[in-house]
Amino acid sequence: MLLLLLPRAPQASPRNRCLVSTAGENLPSPRSDRLPSSRGERRRQRLAAEGRHRRVSWLLGQQGDLAPTEHAELTGLLRRGDTYDASSYSASHAAFKAEQNAVFASLASSLGGAASPVVYLDGPDGGSTSALRAAGFATDQLHVANPHASTCAALSAPPHSLEHVAHASAEEALASEQWRSRAFCAAYFDGCGGQAEPLIAMIRALFHERRAAAAALAPAVAVGFTLTRAEPGGASLGDREVAVLRALTAAAGAVGYSSPSHVADDPGRWGLRPMGKEHEGTTTVWTVACPSDWHWVFAASGAILGYFGIAFSGKPGEARNFRVPRHELRRMLYEQLAPGTVRWGLRLESYVEVAGGVEVHLKPSLQRSSAGDGGGAAGGGTTGGGAAGGAAASKARLRCSVLVGADGVRSAVRAQKFGDALRYVGVVVVLGVCRTQHPLLRRGGFYTVDGTHRLFTMPYEPLGAAEEEEEAEAEAEEDGGAGRERAAGGRHSTMWQLSLAMPDEAAARALCGGGGEALLREVVRRCSSWHAPVGEMLAETAAGSVWGTPLCDRAPMPHRSKQAGRARGGGAQAGEAQPSPWASRVTLLGDAAHAMTPFKGQGANQTLVDAALLGNLLAAALAGRGEGGTASALARYEREMCDKAEPKVAASRRAALLYHSAAALEPGSYGVSGVPAEEAAALLAELSRRGVTASDAGALEARAVAAWSESSS
Repeated sequence: MLLLLLPRAPQASPRNRCLVSTAGENLPSPRSDRLPSSRGERRRQRLAAEGRHRRVSWLLGQQGDLAPTEHAELTGLLRRGDTYDASSYSASHAAFKAEQNAVFASLASSLGGAASPVVYLDGPDGGSTSALRAAGFATDQLHVANPHASTCAALSAPPHSLEHVAHASAEEALASEQWRSRAFCAAYFDGCGGQAEPLIAMIRALFHERRAAAAALAPAVAVGFTLTRAEPGGASLGDREVAVLRALTAAAGAVGYSSPSHVADDPGRWGLRPMGKEHEGTTTVWTVACPSDWHWVFAASGAILGYFGIAFSGKPGEARNFRVPRHELRRMLYEQLAPGTVRWGLRLESYVEVAGGVEVHLKPSLQRSSAGDGGGAAGGGTTGGGAAGGAAASKARLRCSVLVGADGVRSAVRAQKFGDALRYVGVVVVLGVCRTQHPLLRRGGFYTVDGTHRLFTMPYEPLGAAEEEEEAEAEAEEDGGAGRERAAGGRHSTMWQLSLAMPDEAAARALCGGGGEALLREVVRRCSSWHAPVGEMLAETAAGSVWGTPLCDRAPMPHRSKQAGRARGGGAQAGEAQPSPWASRVTLLGDAAHAMTPFKGQGANQTLVDAALLGNLLAAALAGRGEGGTASALARYEREMCDKAEPKVAASRRAALLYHSAAALEPGSYGVSGVPAEEAAALLAELSRRGVTASDAGALEARAVAAWSESSS
């Protein structure tokens, strides 16, 4: 058994088929007037229809490799018409599908409004179409793809009368010239049966770099997809859901979106009630992705010092970072664990290395923990007390083969194993969240430096329906109602992070110990006079969202040695000798092993690298593929981990000193993405000469690109 100790986190088709519109075609509808006679018959018809639809989807996906018999089968299935028949669903399943259509319409309205385009799959009954029309969407904003000509004809004819119906797969339609320039605010891929591959192909087409190059990416995009339990390949429903979500995260991240957030985690923010995810073997998942395209670097006056983004290169995916809110990363990792893996409410008291393993003594946490705020000990085993699934009522004792201290910067495992101290780097960081809407924050953010302070902003989470309405009411009061006519949707909250030089560690701890209100007052005192929208952001930040801490890192972790000696870690049990440091079955991971400042953005990244490395080496040792067993695997892990991480620790410390010194104000410190290094200084000087600064706000990018074009021509 491997025991992982974690920190408690802060609260907080044919390929050559043409795309055609079927408007005006006079084809019969495949719907039958005969109703199923019983619930069992309805279920059999539904399962048979879903099976045929899965077969069509699979054959379309294998188009380049079809045997003659498979090609004939595909032709027959397509001629037969759409296998979807709404009357075959039970009343409860029909209600579930209606609920998902309502969610689709609500999210599309929240993010883009009824004047924004949406893309989806639909059957001949037009269930999703009807929900969107009821929400106020005009037919010219609705885009449907279906491989069946009869269904396309039904959707193009009254009562639906859709103007954009593609007789094609969604993947083909999204890649077409007609649809490539449409900035869809929502997509619902329902109707692929149990297969993940067609869904992944559609999602990749939705976020394709050609669409990004055509500026066809909405400020925020809702993506929903449906899977069923059965699949010819045999993969479980959960595995297929994870595969689709991973593809969605990768495809969205490649064109600058943040990690998609799950609507079901907080449906109220979207004006939705808590909703069911699964019914009768069908699961539907809803997510929202918000893009982050660029970051400017400003002086406190608003003068431009650098730029990260694609404005000067025009190449989607270039000079972009994939940003994932920490709570979203925790959720994604937690959801992949088997139920009961995490034991909440316990923390390390001590451990003792014994023959062939480690005995771990745990005690109740000071605060109750939950899945939402992380922390605790992971792993199975026999306990000597305590409880799983809630705050522990008493102490607990676990016996494990390997103990991994992944318990954060202030690791209790490291304290016992090495006893070394953290190193204060002379910088305090304060974080907060605001709902300020400003051109410099839309789809991106900025850094501002003054030699002592560094402010960093990034898109955090899309605003939900209730928050959008609140913002609209506030704008209406300020401008006599004009705010109600604001550009539809795409709003998000912004996380800001202010770091400031503070050499006195005692003063730093006193400041951070004063709470959110005191920290916010100090930030306002220091930065409220900076360029817009800094003052507005601070004024609109709730003190409850503000948190601060002194920044620390650690000296390199000592390497294992085969020399004689006893492992540091407390006394052994009676009659048992402590193993040598080489044979120790206690190791560290993440911040516990190599705490670093955030100024290179490598802390969480290196932790994920650590986990993959440790898992692979331990698996190889258990399978007998490695030499020397567990001890050698852990020694190799620690050596390779330190070789990778220690340069990042050093670079992060140098960055902490740089960003809070006079050197931070030198234009050469940052560069301009897409502009050759030898030309960047001249461009920044030209921008200064022309008076192009942060005050240009929404016109900043256009003015900067024009200045470069004119000066380099």
